[in-house]
Amino acid sequence: MWQSKWDRSIKLNLLTGCKLWTRGVRDNKRNQYPIIRHKRIRFHLHRLRYFHCKGIDYFSEEAKKIHVHHKCENKRCLNEEHLEGLSHSEHSKLHQDSNREHRAKIKTELAR
Repeated sequence: MWQSKWDRSIKLNLLTGCKLWTRGVRDNKRNQYPIIRHKRIRFHLHRLRYFHCKGIDYFSEEAKKIHVHHKCENKRCLNEEHLEGLSHSEHSKLHQDSNREHRAKIKTELAR
């Protein structure tokens, strides 16, 4: 379902290799993921891009079990090399570890 017309809205960041969505994102402070509407259905573009590149049907049972993770930690990135499919438990653990490291870094900086 990926449409080549969307490629015009992607800009390559030469420093990071991220392919950044330049149009709007979901207006929610917690979620800044690029979303499009197609036939009255909302799609997260990073999921759409990942499944398209892997040849997985977006609406399949397999797709419902996959959490697409941004290895680059940039929610606007649509570079298929920066996206990986994880199980729910893998994805949760990865974010818990990341948050723990982030909190420890902040505590260290505040202690200075």
